[in-house]
Amino acid sequence: MVVVEPPVTVTRAPSLTSCQRLFAEGFSYTYAYNAWVNAGRPLSWDADRDGYPCEQSYGNRN
Repeated sequence: MVVVEPPVTVTRAPSLTSCQRLFAEGFSYTYAYNAWVNAGRPLSWDADRDGYPCEQSYGNRN
């Protein structure tokens, strides 16, 4: 008797953004804000370009 296993599809879990990772690891908004400044204020952290990063993870800050 021959047993054939069904094919398995392996998908990568979606990666977290920097803000999502900081929030998930329990860092404060102040820490995330300072990390953003120290990283050179990358635009990818500030979706609406209002000068407040990580609002999608931490909530609106303005």
